Amino acid sequence: MGSSNVVKLVGMFWSISDNGVVEAKKRAIIQAALERARKKKEDNAAQGLGPKNTTNISADTQAQIDEVEARRRRLGIAEDNSESTSRQNDDQPKNS
Repeated sequence: MGSSNVVKLVGMFWSISDNGVVEAKKRAIIQAALERARKKKEDNAAQGLGPKNTTNISADTQAQIDEVEARRRRLGIAEDNSESTSRQNDDQPKNS
């Protein structure tokens, strides 16, 4: 094997390793962002602050929420958070 082939192989090794490092950094950044969001959500919940767009929703939106919650329960990823259950706006027409 010539020296230029060895250099090419070494270069390929380093570029593969660099990609692994870059991917690990990306994962770490995403994980840190998720942790910050989770902590903020917990802090807001402790202060009694929650989502403000979950009350007075239309029947269509409530149906979508119910479908998602049923899917999560079926998959075993449902959160046990009774406050997240939305209430339908009585002023909105009901779908039958």
